[in-house]
Amino acid sequence: MNRDKNQVRISRENLYNLLFFAALASQRTDLIPAQRISLAAAFSHSTISGRTGLRAFLEDFLSANNLDETVRRNLGRWPTSGQTEKARTQAQTWMKRKVFMISAEDLGFRNSTKQDEPSLFFAWGEKSVLDSPRAAILNSRKPRRIGPEDRWVEVTKKLAEQLFNDGFCAVTGLGNFQYELVCALARKAKSPVLIVCDHHLPFLLPQEKLDEFLRTFECLLPLEQALILSPFMPGRLPSKKERIVERDRLIVNLADKIMVAEIRPHGNMERLVKTALHQKAHIQVFAPEKFNRATGGNKTLLESGASACKILSETSATVRKEKTSGSKPRSDFKDHLPERPYLIHFTRSCSGPWPGQSLYEFYSSLTDNEQGAGHAAFDTLNRILREKKIRASGRLIRGRDAVVSFTARPLDELSELVRWRPGLIRWNFEPYGVAVSRDYLSEIGLARVIYGNEDVWKNLVPDHRYRFQLHEPPKTDWSKEMEWRLSGDLDLRAISPEFVRVIVPSTFEAEQIAPEHGYQVVLASDFLKI
Repeated sequence: MNRDKNQVRISRENLYNLLFFAALASQRTDLIPAQRISLAAAFSHSTISGRTGLRAFLEDFLSANNLDETVRRNLGRWPTSGQTEKARTQAQTWMKRKVFMISAEDLGFRNSTKQDEPSLFFAWGEKSVLDSPRAAILNSRKPRRIGPEDRWVEVTKKLAEQLFNDGFCAVTGLGNFQYELVCALARKAKSPVLIVCDHHLPFLLPQEKLDEFLRTFECLLPLEQALILSPFMPGRLPSKKERIVERDRLIVNLADKIMVAEIRPHGNMERLVKTALHQKAHIQVFAPEKFNRATGGNKTLLESGASACKILSETSATVRKEKTSGSKPRSDFKDHLPERPYLIHFTRSCSGPWPGQSLYEFYSSLTDNEQGAGHAAFDTLNRILREKKIRASGRLIRGRDAVVSFTARPLDELSELVRWRPGLIRWNFEPYGVAVSRDYLSEIGLARVIYGNEDVWKNLVPDHRYRFQLHEPPKTDWSKEMEWRLSGDLDLRAISPEFVRVIVPSTFEAEQIAPEHGYQVVLASDFLKI
């Protein structure tokens, strides 16, 4: 699709007016987002002098738009001079950050969807991205843990390579695996990306939130080739579900070409693509040799007239998985720890990047089919042993102090504690871990967890709060885990191998661990009976 160059036509003066009024309108929680964006658009084209003129404009707008009488009555003395000055300062900050605004017309939506789009979008980045033809690669929501053997990863990679070779810009999002993978592939190909947010534009957020966004996502985005959009006004947001549906709709409607990788039947993605198909959009759908639930939406779309694309065989899309459990214990691997007291740190599968691994590194490991890229519990264990470090985490610790956790429960008793934790969508224990002599750990600061109620927490000195675990039985009781904690990372290089044991459930894994890492291995074979 051909587009006019330099099509972002909002003048600098109008831009300041829009941003000023967006900041001002964000103070009004009684106005819904659509009313705030309409107010800002009307204000940008008005000639207003002083606070009296501003009040008159607001009165006219509220009357003309038939707003609720309560909203009109709550106008009161708004905006005060302090609120007006705060909004001006905010607008100036956004201008300095190079935030701008784009109309729906300038964004170049497909003709059949223009009347349904928001009138204005907040934007940041490279405006020339709008000159490129645009394509969206669509997948339904994926499980919390993904791996290079997942077919959708390989299909998405092949579709992206094809599109980038043809000169397309990717229209995608952030915040989930399926969109971020496309971002990583675009960065690798040095291709431009158009990002649609499901939240406020990050460059409108307070500085600490913007810094957090950049720390997380800058590695994924070629900022010199990225344009980031948000249809959401500062202030109160719609529900998360509504925002996600709106983001997906905009991604589909902004694309000149729509490529379907894997979408489930009867979901939002299928509905959006069906609508685009009826609007005569250019759509291609991956056609697997056999359809399943993951591609049920693909089947429906193909039956509705979408073009098929076959980009790989079933055998090339699946990485062969080796058997990793179920072997009978061999006599030269023990199934118990030595007599001296040992404490065990259990590893778990990791959803998303490892601690210290960037998003770009994570997605590149998937598309490059690197060993351990699936981040299963055995992969986590191997990473610990390669790095010679157990990294501390504060994710589930009151106060967010980073600790390494251990259990004092004997290995042969742990199977009775294994439970599925639906809130975390994972098991509380998996049969992989590192056991370390308690005597050594005690010398470097290991301490028992303090189980107690809120009064215990309040009375703890700050230096001991990392040890606290809420204990209010029968509702909350983790005391059976007999937990100990170490503040900060544990450096395995500082520990003699004779005081360390590695725990795995099968001889297959033990035979990989022992020669590569040089530690004695203990089999947690009881876990296999769960």
